[in-house]
Amino acid sequence: MGKIYHRISAPIALFFLLFPLCAQGASLGKCYKRTTEGIEISYLGGYPSAKRIHSKVQGADPASFLLLADIQGDNCGQAPLYGADAKQVFFRNKPLAGADPKYFIVIGKGYSHDRIGLYYRDKLVANVKPEGIRLIPIPYSTAVYCATTAVVLSRDEPIIAAVDPLTVQALGGRWLRDAKHVYLEHFKENIQGADPNSFSVLAPRKGRLRDLLYAQDRNRVYMLTAQGVKILQGADPATFERLNKQYCRDRSTVYYQGMPVEGAHAPSFHVPKRTFGHTGFDKFGKIHRGKRVAGK
Repeated sequence: MGKIYHRISAPIALFFLLFPLCAQGASLGKCYKRTTEGIEISYLGGYPSAKRIHSKVQGADPASFLLLADIQGDNCGQAPLYGADAKQVFFRNKPLAGADPKYFIVIGKGYSHDRIGLYYRDKLVANVKPEGIRLIPIPYSTAVYCATTAVVLSRDEPIIAAVDPLTVQALGGRWLRDAKHVYLEHFKENIQGADPNSFSVLAPRKGRLRDLLYAQDRNRVYMLTAQGVKILQGADPATFERLNKQYCRDRSTVYYQGMPVEGAHAPSFHVPKRTFGHTGFDKFGKIHRGKRVAGK
């Protein structure tokens, strides 16, 4: 890793060797601004109506200040934004304690590192060495996990389960897998019996990207509940489909909130868009909240 750090960081180190000759002309991006009094962040904010806010970058040296990572849009008061001068690194308008500006690299999605520390936004991630860092995109989301050679992180917290950081993959929502097991974020144990090679998460309904409650492998169907993962006993993964948040079916069974609906005719069961989500119909009539009811 030492050679990699040296190669990537060389342009930054060279920049600081040339101060103050080139710093005055360096671009400060959308948010930072060089003034006669120092460096400041300028952005729209405030309540109830937005106004232009100017915030001084604490302790920044205007002669040597350098933009490390700019942002999209005008969200300078909230989004990750990094700068550095000859002595320290800044997250937005505050020093990032202990970070070495000569070897500081912004990875993205709030993650950064220097030679000895990994950072999430403005925090040093405790007891994690910045070795083999990679970001793991989470399907159906703009969020990511971060993996090193030793640990997998969600934001600045290690995943509780013993996920293999070298083979981990995000499947969507809170589901993960590595080469040997399937896991659920925030739970200590892996999902017993799940096959990681065939495991997949059912795609969310349109506009419901956080609604990733069901998954399957070649043998079983799984449902995420407040207590953990429930196995839908007897469900056929080859024909299982989600109809809405409340109802699912396979070739022979209709499920309401993960429970079989007694007497429901699965091939004809449907949930019309015009009805409330708890109501569906089969060829025999109406089903509401998983129970057969009279009426049309």
